[in-house]
Amino acid sequence: MDAYYYECLKDGQYFEQYIYNVLEQLGICIVEPFLTKEEQVLGENSAGVEVKHDRLMKRYGNIYLELEERVTSSNWIPSGIFRNDNTIIYVIGDYDNFFLFQKGVLQWLVNDIITNEYFPIKEVKQNSNIAFSTSRGIPVPVDILRYRCMEEVRIELSQERLDAFNARTVAPVLQKEDIIQVIQYPFMGNITPEEVQKIQEQRSMRSMVR
Repeated sequence: MDAYYYECLKDGQYFEQYIYNVLEQLGICIVEPFLTKEEQVLGENSAGVEVKHDRLMKRYGNIYLELEERVTSSNWIPSGIFRNDNTIIYVIGDYDNFFLFQKGVLQWLVNDIITNEYFPIKEVKQNSNIAFSTSRGIPVPVDILRYRCMEEVRIELSQERLDAFNARTVAPVLQKEDIIQVIQYPFMGNITPEEVQKIQEQRSMRSMVR
């Protein structure tokens, strides 16, 4: 197995456990992962929660929404938010800041982006041993997604704790002194050209393009 792919797999599993613990602590839901191959065909867990760790979210100010994937050089299949499974809620972000989305809202939002060509589709190679890209998706600005999410969760973590989580050297659980802030925003509906123009101007000034 490719070392980079294996590292991403282990990171994703650790982050999933962290998010499951936070969601339970917040009283949102209790998540029990599917363990068998037969169960995993249905989705990640019985609660219908999909978790994605976006380690580049802070650096670039956007979230990568995967649309398709492939294991050969020619055949793309629906993946990510378009995977046919039991997922109803997507949790995407990092240890100290993540978002909860309805899967249907993300699908609707991406279709709106594609139809209006607001942001480009990117292809990503997730395995260095493969010559072709393996993932296709759209990096969507956080400032757009923030007003289409169910909730944003912010957690005050020291840099030491944050580094420990990223290095996976501590248990993926919060401590009593950790301060959690849950924010709900007014839902803004369709993306407007004015929003996109504002984002593009901000990106141009900061040169923050994934």
